[in-house]
Amino acid sequence: MKRDFSKPAFGETVKPMTIKEGRAVLDRYIIEVNSRTAGIVVRNPKGYCFFASSNRFNRLEGQLFRNAREAERAAHRLVGGDVKEAA
Repeated sequence: MKRDFSKPAFGETVKPMTIKEGRAVLDRYIIEVNSRTAGIVVRNPKGYCFFASSNRFNRLEGQLFRNAREAERAAHRLVGGDVKEAA
């Protein structure tokens, strides 16, 4: 049975964002590559931890990243994609 991440797990506290330096900082992000979900990253005290949503991204499973953008770039590199910053 798949978990519905839109609802908290039993005993889990829902905390969608934190305020840091006057800005809202999300605690979790969905990472997509070529319009397909690669996985999610969840913020913890050490950084953002990657959880793969398909076998294609298992090499990133459990890796820590400084931010969600860094995780997204790693996912793109894994499939040979090229990440370009939007102007």
